[in-house]
Amino acid sequence: MVIEPLLDDEGRFLGILGGNASLHDGTSFLNLRSQRIGEEGHVVLATAEGRIISHPNPDYLMQPVPAADRLPLMDQALYGWEGSGTGEQLDGQPSLMAFRQVWPADWIVGVFLPVSQAQAPIQRHAVELRWVGLATVALMLPLLWWLLGLVLAPLHRLERQIDRVGRGDAKHLKLHTTMSELHQVADAFNRLENQRRDALASQEAREAFLQAVLASSPVGMFLADMQGRVNYVNPALEVISGFNVAASGTSGWLYRVHPDDRPVFIEQWRATLESGDDHHLHYRFLRGDEQLWLEAQVSRVELGDTALGFVGMIQDITERHEREIRQRWEAEHDPLTGCLNRRGFEIRLEAACSLNRRHSDQVLSLIMMDLDHFKPVNDTAGHAAGDELLRRIGQLLHENVRQQDAVARLGGDEFALLLPACPIKRASDIAERVRQGIEALEFQVDGHVFRVTASIGVSSLNDEERGGEPLVRRADQASYRAKQKGRNRVVVQAGPLEVGSFSGADPGGAGGTEAGRAG
Repeated sequence: MVIEPLLDDEGRFLGILGGNASLHDGTSFLNLRSQRIGEEGHVVLATAEGRIISHPNPDYLMQPVPAADRLPLMDQALYGWEGSGTGEQLDGQPSLMAFRQVWPADWIVGVFLPVSQAQAPIQRHAVELRWVGLATVALMLPLLWWLLGLVLAPLHRLERQIDRVGRGDAKHLKLHTTMSELHQVADAFNRLENQRRDALASQEAREAFLQAVLASSPVGMFLADMQGRVNYVNPALEVISGFNVAASGTSGWLYRVHPDDRPVFIEQWRATLESGDDHHLHYRFLRGDEQLWLEAQVSRVELGDTALGFVGMIQDITERHEREIRQRWEAEHDPLTGCLNRRGFEIRLEAACSLNRRHSDQVLSLIMMDLDHFKPVNDTAGHAAGDELLRRIGQLLHENVRQQDAVARLGGDEFALLLPACPIKRASDIAERVRQGIEALEFQVDGHVFRVTASIGVSSLNDEERGGEPLVRRADQASYRAKQKGRNRVVVQAGPLEVGSFSGADPGGAGGTEAGRAG
């Protein structure tokens, strides 16, 4: 129902004009409800008091407008706002909306267009464009592929030629193309290939030269990487070792190192691998039933600051080692008797004194002796007989001492026994046993029987003495006093004074041979 007062020009009341309209059956409202914008766009009519009076859905008629938190724009329109924006329509669907005021009737007209409907043309256009694009690509691909083949054909030819050069089937690149860039690439490649070939030829020449040197070298040589793995062995080393070193590696070599030398060998080899220091070692090597002495020298090979591996030289020094041992033995021993000579005796004396200083609880004793009546043997039977007698006495002395004791011939008929860790009493007993053995020794030459005796002096090193000179001096003095007292006796002198004397009969003064009495 609508009631409107009627007034004249001067504002006087003339009457009331009223009318009724059905919201459900009214033609004008029905026409308004049937208005559509697209498929789902529609018009809503509401009063300023917030009552819906026209909506395509009859369920919303005469219903209040929802709260402001749900339809904020429509709530603003109830307060006179006009404009457009986005939000939810009455059924909660996102939509575009616009509001206008009908001031004479105090109504609000709202137009709603769902977002999905507004975007439908754009989406439809995008789909159409997608299909057009796919069709265009499908049509253009063969053409593009053909064009790409034309453009890349020179590159494929270049690739095939590079591959032929790499396999050695060709020496240079020869391109037939108008592309200057590819000709520049080919020229640069050919220059590099020439340099590579020259470098390779130079390297092969050096390797051939090195192989020839290694193969012809009489010295055994090997090459190893930084982990110690052997990767080259020359023929000389195969001959020295007697087995395939390259196939067996370091483990096969290590197995043949003498067990007594193996710990030192392993220690030095590991030190060389870790530090790069040179390795120089002499050790024994077992080749079947034969024992060799080998000299090993190993050095690290470096290129600038980069370590490349190790090179080693192995020499068989068995003959040299035996010669050095023989020369060393000859330099320190008397060739006639096999006893130490004076030089060897002095070396052993110095070592014994040094050991005695470290072990002060042990006693170092010394026996020195001169043979009695030896000159008549030389004068009567000749020097050959005298030499034989000296050899027998040297053998007798070795039989009466320990392995660690030293027997020396100091010159002529003078002998010495160096006895480490031997108390003076025990040394005296040994001296007496030696005196008795020499006294009992008979020597026959051309029917003549010769007998000699010995004047023996015994002494020991005192605690305060550092060197062997006082010891030698006392023992020599004791031997001299033994000869003064009648020969064939032992005189013991531990300090400045004589502490004991043992004697036997002197064959030269008790009815010996003519030669004996002459001595």
